[in-house]
Order: sequence, then structure tokens, then C-alpha cells
Amino acid sequence: MAVLFIFRDATPRSLALETLRDEWTNIIEMHNATLTIGVPQQVADAEKLRR
Repeated sequence: MAVLFIFRDATPRSLALETLRDEWTNIIEMHNATLTIGVPQQVADAEKLRR
């Protein structure tokens, strides 16, 4: 996992929103990867909801 931080004037709210967007992207990518390797849809969906 690579993380890139760009230093700028950021509010706590904007940082929180950016962090949540990044985490959502990670969850979606992990879900797609589990489906790609053949994990059953119900199992992949349950794992996505758990996260």
C-alpha cells in the first residue's frame, strides 16, 4: 500500500472526508479482487459489509 501526502492548508473536515473516500476506494477494490479470484458473491458481500 502506498500513501501520498500532499502538504497544504487542510481543515480537519477535509482530511476526514479524504480519508473516508480513500478507505471506501480500498473497500471497493478489495471486493472486486475477491470476486476476481473466485470468492462466492455472498461471501465477498459479507466481507465488504463487515469492513
